Amino acid sequence: MADSPRDDRSDSPLPLDRSITPAERERVVEQLSAAFAHDVVPLDEFERRVGLAYSAASPSELRALTQDLALQSAVPAPIAGALTRVGATLGNVERRGAQVIGQRLEVRAFMANVELDLARARLTSPVTEIDVRCVMANVEIRLPANVDLENQGGALLGSFECRDGLGGTGPGSPIVRVIGRAVLGSVQVLVDEPHG
Repeated sequence: MADSPRDDRSDSPLPLDRSITPAERERVVEQLSAAFAHDVVPLDEFERRVGLAYSAASPSELRALTQDLALQSAVPAPIAGALTRVGATLGNVERRGAQVIGQRLEVRAFMANVELDLARARLTSPVTEIDVRCVMANVEIRLPANVDLENQGGALLGSFECRDGLGGTGPGSPIVRVIGRAVLGSVQVLVDEPHG
């Protein structure tokens, strides 16, 4: 009968890899989803790793899928006081009122709800980019009436909808370009109707 492998420094046997609990597997999938939502992992790599998480046979295989992930902090705002990042994980965030928006705004939602009423926001750039990453979440954004809206977002088993309605006043109007992806979630961007 073969002995268990032993550590030369002690008399105790080395632990053999055990089976994975469903909770451990789901925790790794949640970490991967959060990494995708924060732009640490691109979509194709996220899908590959999630597939490997569900087929992993041991805890060490599972741990290897998240060892290199380190969530990055937000880039500092180029304009003092400008709203540059809004994020929610397993929660709810609502913002409204007079905001200052810089050249780029990042919205990150993971299993959460984010509602941004920017109808009274002051845009500081001729082109403002809003980058939305929505994973199993809901994101709703209302923009000022005087903007032209460009939708460059996409969805995977979700919805990414932009409605311009009567927004924009022609040449010289600020442009808001919405990019990003909704995965098993919903993104809705609306331009406020002009008053008067």
